[in-house]
Amino acid sequence: ALREQEEATPITLQDLLDASRQPETIEGYDCDACRARSAQNGEAHVRSTITQHAGVIAETRDVVVVVLYRFAHTLDVAGNFKPTKVNRQVACPTELNLESKSYRLFGVVSHLGTSLSSGHYVAAVRSRRDDAWYECDDERVTPLSLKALYDGRSVTAVRPGADPYILFYHRNAIAEANAGQTPQAAFPAEANAGQTPQAAFPAEANAGQ
Repeated sequence: ALREQEEATPITLQDLLDASRQPETIEGYDCDACRARSAQNGEAHVRSTITQHAGVIAETRDVVVVVLYRFAHTLDVAGNFKPTKVNRQVACPTELNLESKSYRLFGVVSHLGTSLSSGHYVAAVRSRRDDAWYECDDERVTPLSLKALYDGRSVTAVRPGADPYILFYHRNAIAEANAGQTPQAAFPAEANAGQTPQAAFPAEANAGQ
């Protein structure tokens, strides 16, 4: 029931990052060293309460990769674990500001489907050549005209039914250095109408296909 409530409530990537940095309190922690010390002193061992920090970002480099936890295992009515897809809507910023540096979104891998056992992956990549966005669906590369990708707003999906899974961010200094050319248009569908999409797509982005 809690998972269904969470999936019905959209959340931002910043909220998830902030939550990962919150301290976690563990009650009834069984410390081996404490147990040994209690035995050595002839005292009764008492479990302790500890607080630990996880997900602390101390330093980042030129590229930051964020993986959203889209897949989990839950108990079914028979008490058996089954793989489940997490469908919660996450607002992913096109500009990500961390304590160390500022980053700009340049790639999104999304999953289409309702379960772990079926579905399809697509990628959206911002070209370093013309600063336009393209979708890679197997061998098919097509321009994307989603306004949020160009006007600085957060995106929850690059296409209907596609849940963002892996996010790729470039440090803004690199993005500015590579932006030597003026984008042909705000929306590539019009600017590249007479071009073959593969020709406008950067070789660097196609290297992994």
